[in-house]
This record gives sequence, structure tokens and C-alpha cells, in this order.
Amino acid sequence: MRSTSEDVEALWRGFYGQSFADVAAYALRLTGGRRASAEDLVHDAYLAMVRAWRDGRVDHLDTGWLIVVIRQRFLNSLRNGRREDRRLRLVHGSISPTEPSTTDLAAEGSIDALLSGISDRARAALVLRYIDDLPVAAVADGLGLSVHATESLLVRARGQVRRQQRKERDG
Repeated sequence: MRSTSEDVEALWRGFYGQSFADVAAYALRLTGGRRASAEDLVHDAYLAMVRAWRDGRVDHLDTGWLIVVIRQRFLNSLRNGRREDRRLRLVHGSISPTEPSTTDLAAEGSIDALLSGISDRARAALVLRYIDDLPVAAVADGLGLSVHATESLLVRARGQVRRQQRKERDG
């Protein structure tokens, strides 16, 4: 029995409704609360899934698949941003990138607010290691760093989060 377009639409609506909150929360956490960046990642992930499903490369709808796509797209944008920063420094001398606005953050004191106060790379390392539970070697590979450099980044990032927690607690 073939599926009708109404059946397919109902399947997608149900999956979207079921998965969106988790997918959006993950993207917000990864982007440090930058709503526009998170929305772009979520949009791209769902679009990629629709294309893969339509082309027969995905046989079932899976939230984990969307999370992996978001993670990879975020890491790719992080790598591309680092490359662009290097190019700008070569052309114009030392240019420090400005930090993006974090006005769309969750309530102060939440883990999302704490993560928003650190660099994209440090936040990505913490999210990949402690939220996605990836081994340090996989985090290093994703960030394009050595294992030693990633371990060092994780130590510094944890220290930054602890300092922010103390600052918020002490006022």
C-alpha cells in the first residue's frame, strides 16, 4: 500500500512536533543562546533530513540524526570562522573578532547562560564532551585540534564556567 501525500505530511508534522523542542534546545545550547544562529542550524538540519528522506538515504525519522547534523554544521561554521579570522589577520594585521550578542539567553544562572559567556570553541568542546558524551579524541577531531590541545581547552573552559558561577553567586 502506497502512502498518500496526506499520510506523509501527517508523519512529518508528527515528527516535527515531537522532536522540535529537543532539537531547538540542543542548538541553542551549542550556540550559546544566539537564537538566530540556533534557528539557522535547526532549519538546515530539518531541510537536510527532508532531502535525505526524499532521496532514500534515510529510512526513518530520527531526532539523533538531526542532532548530529546540527553538531556537524556548527563545527564546520566554527572551523570556517577560524579560517576567515586567520585570513583577515594576514591581510589587515591583528584583528580581534567581536563577540556576538547574547541577548536571547535563558535565565541567568542556567547552564545555557553560563555557556554563553565563553568562546564558541570552548563552548563546543564542553557541549560535545559533557552533553553529547563524546570521548576527548572525538571532540578533538571535531574541533580540528590535537587531543592534548582539546584537554587543555576543556580545563580552561571548565575554569571559565566555575569563575562565572562564583561571580553570579557572589554578585
